[in-house]
Amino acid sequence: ILEKQSPAAVLGNLSLWFGVPLLATAAYWNFFLRQMIIAGGPEYTLPAVLSHFFGYAFGIPGAGSLHSATAFAGLALLASAIAFGRFPDPATRWFFAGATAVFPALSLLAADTTYLYFRYFLVCLPFVYLLAAPMVERVAECRRTASVAALALVSAAIVGQIPRLWTLATQGRGSYLAALEKIASDSDPGKTIVSNNDMQVGLVLGHFRARLPALDPLRFTPNSAAAQTAPIWILYTTQEDPPVPPQPAIELHGKIYQNVSFHRSAPVSGAHWAVYKIHNSTPP
Repeated sequence: ILEKQSPAAVLGNLSLWFGVPLLATAAYWNFFLRQMIIAGGPEYTLPAVLSHFFGYAFGIPGAGSLHSATAFAGLALLASAIAFGRFPDPATRWFFAGATAVFPALSLLAADTTYLYFRYFLVCLPFVYLLAAPMVERVAECRRTASVAALALVSAAIVGQIPRLWTLATQGRGSYLAALEKIASDSDPGKTIVSNNDMQVGLVLGHFRARLPALDPLRFTPNSAAAQTAPIWILYTTQEDPPVPPQPAIELHGKIYQNVSFHRSAPVSGAHWAVYKIHNSTPP
């Protein structure tokens, strides 16, 4: 490691590489992150997190039986790039090792939360691309068949991203405002809302109500109080990819609610919202 540089030079380079980002991170946490409320999300196992991460990185589907294979292939590529990649100096190698492996692992060890979601680690994605690119280049330089394989790999990664980017462009991070405006514009005077995700829907409703007077009549009821208040509306949130169409009707505390609209979101970045309105009938 110290073949080309003295220990002091390596330490200086590492300080230069990591010092400014650490200071920026500290400022970001102090002025923004510590005021945030984490609303939770789906729980994934570590292999599933790795599988989804590398699947989204390289356009590989990460569902079902491909979980383990995708996670293993991604980790093997990452380890090979760090161990055998061409770097201008040792500090650069250690930077990429820290940015793509060491610091994410330390974050997992230090995290005091029951939620584990691969989206949290997508910040490492640019460094993974920078590591993978020279490896693909070296393969392409070997021989004609290797260059064809490298081109096919890059093409597959690009093609695999197109459906996801198209969904993000057409559906965005969720049509939450459209769902709330649907309720607000309804002729029924009842505007009480309940949800299967109290924190997310409560925060979103509070955000828009403070900015749009038309949404002021909407009232959010915690799920625990739904039996006593008999809410008129249900906002049912899901994060399936691809989304599952909502049921035509659902039951809550002896009341039937009928689906009136469904608002999709692009995967990873948001949630699907199904809007249900109470029906004047009771289940048999």
